[in-house]
Amino acid sequence: MGVTEARRNTLFLLFAALVVLSAPDLAAANLPGEVEQGITAYQDGLYTEALRSFRSVLTDSRLEDYQDDAYFWIGKTYLAQGDYDEATRHLEYFLSSFPESPLRPEGLYQKGRLLYLQRDFESAIQILYSFIQDYPRDVYIANAYFWIGESLYSTGHLDEAEEVFRFIDEKYPSSYKIEAARFRLQLIQFKHRENELVKLLKISHEEYLRAVEEFIQREKAYEQALSEYQKRLAVVLSEDFQEELDRLTARVKEQQITISELEEQNRLLRNQAGDTAPVGETSASRISPTDTDVIRELLDMKAEALELKEYYLGLIERSGQ
Repeated sequence: MGVTEARRNTLFLLFAALVVLSAPDLAAANLPGEVEQGITAYQDGLYTEALRSFRSVLTDSRLEDYQDDAYFWIGKTYLAQGDYDEATRHLEYFLSSFPESPLRPEGLYQKGRLLYLQRDFESAIQILYSFIQDYPRDVYIANAYFWIGESLYSTGHLDEAEEVFRFIDEKYPSSYKIEAARFRLQLIQFKHRENELVKLLKISHEEYLRAVEEFIQREKAYEQALSEYQKRLAVVLSEDFQEELDRLTARVKEQQITISELEEQNRLLRNQAGDTAPVGETSASRISPTDTDVIRELLDMKAEALELKEYYLGLIERSGQ
């Protein structure tokens, strides 16, 4: 046997041993064959077959002592299928009917995770914190903190979410949620920087809008003054006051020159802003593409990477490792 083949066989045996150690100890639990078959089918992704096995436990009076296992695994199987309504129905029944079941801790955790997937973030946070308080040494503690952080992130509480993800990074560095938590920390940091940039751009744009508005108000004032002078000029003509006529005529010319200068300044300011929309339009809709777009694109890429990471981590979680 070559060195490469020997190495491959060794790695295969190590991997097989890891799977055996991490999977549920079916023999030790002395579970009936129907439950064992259902769990095996679940881990293989054969959810229809798994549900069939678990339901057979519920219809067999001889297996009444294992109904808690059946309801728990049915709920978990529906959750893996994405059927959240059925998953909720079976997990709720399991938690209310079998408070002494050894599967209750994970059942509570799965309920919190299910609430997150249903976008009921506030309820998810409450259930997961209850799980942490009741079972502080459970193997799913780091996972529970992660879904709390995700719920906070989804509701816009970035500072609180950052604290939770940083707690996972510090307290549970060996958790397989650690990479996802670190990705979220990076996303939150980019989000903070993007918000600061948008804030600065908004302030700058509002200053521009105030300047334009000021020019427009001054234009209106000069137009009103010009109208008044024209009226006075008409009176002077009728009364034949030549001295007053000359003075007013010179004043009108000065006002016309000033108005022309203001119009030119206003036109230059609008051209510099690259925007001819009405002054009353909101600043958010008039900001031209800047470095903010680059940051937003980077955030989208990070989010996609996180979703892909969560997909593979979910496969590992469903396999029981």
